[in-house]
Amino acid sequence: MELPTATGIVSVNSPAFVRAAFDCLRRGEAFALLRSADDEGRKRMLTLRNVIVPEEGFGWVTEAALTNQSDAIAQIAFTSGTEGAPKGVLLTHRGLHDVVSRLDGVMHLDSTIREYVGVPVYHSFGFGRCRAVAAAGGSFYLPERGFNPLEIGTLLAEGKINAISAVPSLWRVLLESGAVTADAGKRVRWIEIGSQYMSRAEKEQLRAFFPNAKIVQHYGLTEASRSTFLEVHSAQGDELESVGKATGSVEVRLTPDGRVAIRGPHVAAGVLNDKKLAPPVDADGWLETNDLGELRNGFLYYLGRSDDIINVGGLKLPPEALEARVRASLHIPGDFAIFRAPDRVRGDGIVVAALPSVTANDAALMEATAVAAQDLGVNSRGAIRIMRIAELPKTASGKVQRRVLSEQATREAKAAEAQAPAAPTGGKTTVAGIFARYLGARSPAPTATFTNLGGDSLAFIQTSVALEGLLGYLPPRWEETPLVELEAMPKKATSSAQLEPMVWLRALAISVIISNHSYVLGKDLVFPGGASLLLVLSGATFARFQLQRAIREERAVPLIAGLPKLLVPAILLGFLQQVQHRHFYASPLLLFSNFVSPKIDGFWFIEVWVQIYVALFVIFAAFPVWKLAKARPLVTALGFLLLGVALRVGGPMVWDTDGLYGRLPHLKFWLFALGWTITASVGARRFLATGLVLLLSRVLYLEDLIQSLWVGLGAVALIWMPIVRVPAALARGVAWVSAASLYIYIAQYQFFRIALKLTPAHGPLLGFILAIVGGGILREVADRAWPWLTSLRARKLVAGTVPGSLS
Repeated sequence: MELPTATGIVSVNSPAFVRAAFDCLRRGEAFALLRSADDEGRKRMLTLRNVIVPEEGFGWVTEAALTNQSDAIAQIAFTSGTEGAPKGVLLTHRGLHDVVSRLDGVMHLDSTIREYVGVPVYHSFGFGRCRAVAAAGGSFYLPERGFNPLEIGTLLAEGKINAISAVPSLWRVLLESGAVTADAGKRVRWIEIGSQYMSRAEKEQLRAFFPNAKIVQHYGLTEASRSTFLEVHSAQGDELESVGKATGSVEVRLTPDGRVAIRGPHVAAGVLNDKKLAPPVDADGWLETNDLGELRNGFLYYLGRSDDIINVGGLKLPPEALEARVRASLHIPGDFAIFRAPDRVRGDGIVVAALPSVTANDAALMEATAVAAQDLGVNSRGAIRIMRIAELPKTASGKVQRRVLSEQATREAKAAEAQAPAAPTGGKTTVAGIFARYLGARSPAPTATFTNLGGDSLAFIQTSVALEGLLGYLPPRWEETPLVELEAMPKKATSSAQLEPMVWLRALAISVIISNHSYVLGKDLVFPGGASLLLVLSGATFARFQLQRAIREERAVPLIAGLPKLLVPAILLGFLQQVQHRHFYASPLLLFSNFVSPKIDGFWFIEVWVQIYVALFVIFAAFPVWKLAKARPLVTALGFLLLGVALRVGGPMVWDTDGLYGRLPHLKFWLFALGWTITASVGARRFLATGLVLLLSRVLYLEDLIQSLWVGLGAVALIWMPIVRVPAALARGVAWVSAASLYIYIAQYQFFRIALKLTPAHGPLLGFILAIVGGGILREVADRAWPWLTSLRARKLVAGTVPGSLS
């Protein structure tokens, strides 16, 4: 066979492309697909008479049927390149006609078809749909910006389409979007599913949603398009796990090593590598693929690519089947992929690469993957790890490039540092004892106050509860009252206690965060956004405590004086988590993993929180901001709020951080500054703060109603809700959770893992309880250990002082 002279057509998903391709086929001319007009790579492989650059566009197309059935070359397509460089594939008019004929045999199309082609028409799948609809005498619609569930829902509701074609990943998007109503689903008469793995459960869901449609899934590849068909609408039981049967003159068999082999008139006439043209089939006409499969009762069961199979200790796992089971188990939105990576013990390990849209936490993903692997006969616990990733690498036709992911996973850096754990101490029989416990003030001066001793938001909650327990009430503005005056105040017996909005809002936010992460209310009942409210509350307490001390002392150090007490357990827990996963990264331990990659397990909220405090320390150290804050507190707060809004709006224009989930201090600082502004707004100025809250929470979370409600309602409650008295036991419980909120946050996943090991069936509930209680205990340990550590450090410094020196 000789390479024919062809017309080059640039691949554009538009009606003009379809018309250009159909014109070539009617004239009996071959056409070749180019990536651009100056695609020198493909031009060097081809002999071209001319190049057509179709206009971009969208809309309806009606073309006459193609009738040529000769063995002449009709099209030179190119593979999608999952195994290295793409190669040219020579397809005949007879082969293209055979595909359409067999497709009509299972779908029974007629001239009333009006199809939404949800895949590019320059790929085998999309161009086959164009030819099939044209052969039936119908019309097809090409969308302007690719597959769009909202557009599909509108077109169905208006009665403009009655058929849809898309690959499985797009069908998942459509079903999860809710854009198509049940009534609209009944209007669909024909559906074709592309050649990617789709589980039985997903197919059953699809046909339940489109009860009147003939639904067909095909299996094939560029060299042999649509080799098998599964009639999803009529298949029963386990047949739905298959990709169907061969029809017409097509034959399918398995090679001795389990690979799929195909023979038939649709198989490519030749394959072009560089300038070398070779037959794709053996002497008997069989095309041997790198796809693994099984044949049962004539049905082909696709098991994945031979080079993607995960070999765990000699037992093989197909990643597509594993993905389907995990998806069915968790019912999670978002996209993810499973692939292999080297494991020194087992040969291959299992890696789950999850996009930001995947809401399941790492522990849930690992457990679901382990269970799915066990169902497939492989005990893989200990071989699974999670990789958070901004984008899945895919071919132009939408197939995940697992080899690229595997290479990326094996390149990940490993580095870590260890720090010693803490030991407990402390007591609280007097006001001085309370201050010593929660502020680390061993011998506070009689004139010392909570604020000038460095009290922060967490210490405020703990100290206020302890002080109220000691006195029976909380004196007004006790945090600014000298110690000697607090000690002299009379004690009263009471069964109730005060509860500030600051306290119960913090407890509510952290409880909902843990509920979301543990799925204690179910996988579909989550309320993301609690972390945003915590940042607002952090800004409010910053203005109330650390800022006031900085103003009094006219220096910046008080802004960060309280950070080490939280950082030590955070770094320690981060290190222990890395030891468990056997993957070490420096960035989480140095608290900047949010700048590096979302796939690294770090405490992003803690990192942003610390980074904001450090940035403010630098600003206050460089400029005497405390003078302005003292003279004009609201103006200062509004200035920083304006800076935060500018960073939030303008930051993405300069630096695209979507791949980092936007979890960066410059994008979150406006929340912190909003809390600062609330604290600085007193009297009638609270109305100004309320207006800013309602405006910013809606505008800056325009596409996220739940986040908007968290910030808007939470901040308004902080402004207007009064202090309430509740039973003392309830107040102590809420305050205990509130004070431990940051410790609960950093320790939660450790307790989730413990819960899942103890009782997988009730893991979410137990995980929720353990995270709340365990985080509270961790905070208690830190409270008792910190004074001891600081006193130990002081003793060492004294011991190391040169005799006679000033110290």
